[in-house]
Amino acid sequence: MQWYTEQCNGVWEHGRGIEIGTLDNPGWQLTIHTVGTRWEGLTMDEVRHNYDHESEWFTCKANGLSFTGFGGPNQLAPMIEVFRNWVERARYRVKPT
Repeated sequence: MQWYTEQCNGVWEHGRGIEIGTLDNPGWQLTIHTVGTRWEGLTMDEVRHNYDHESEWFTCKANGLSFTGFGGPNQLAPMIEVFRNWVERARYRVKPT
């Protein structure tokens, strides 16, 4: 993903970056830190998809410091797509580099 490459400055990727973990129900946790990027301070209201489904669910939001997503075992790619769409929409509201 080009966004990741653009953020790598010798500091961001070592101290913050992207974290992917697993949930015990099972599923995925995705955290993309935005502190130190042009997206720092931008928020996104919570997005929920199939939230009541046993495995095909996810929820994502951005709080100004990071983008977080939690989802079922097949939902990592859709959560990344929500992030990509948010980055593209927010691109025009961020401060220049």
